[in-house]
Amino acid sequence: MEALKARIRELEKQILRGDRYKCLICMDSYTMPLTSIQCWHVHCEECWLRTLGNKKLCPQCNTITSPGDLRRVYL
Repeated sequence: MEALKARIRELEKQILRGDRYKCLICMDSYTMPLTSIQCWHVHCEECWLRTLGNKKLCPQCNTITSPGDLRRVYL
């Protein structure tokens, strides 16, 4: 239970620092360009391409995809 409380405190600190937007593949701040597929999960383009070279699945929801499904996201 203490580990969970510590994790919650750490996440709250990250939000306050502005670190909450991170690529869930590399676990770092997003690197442009950002890219998404039909499931709308967004990751660094380089991370997507590296991941899709190994598995043809979204790392968050396991939606089947391919490099041709990638779409750049402009913020």
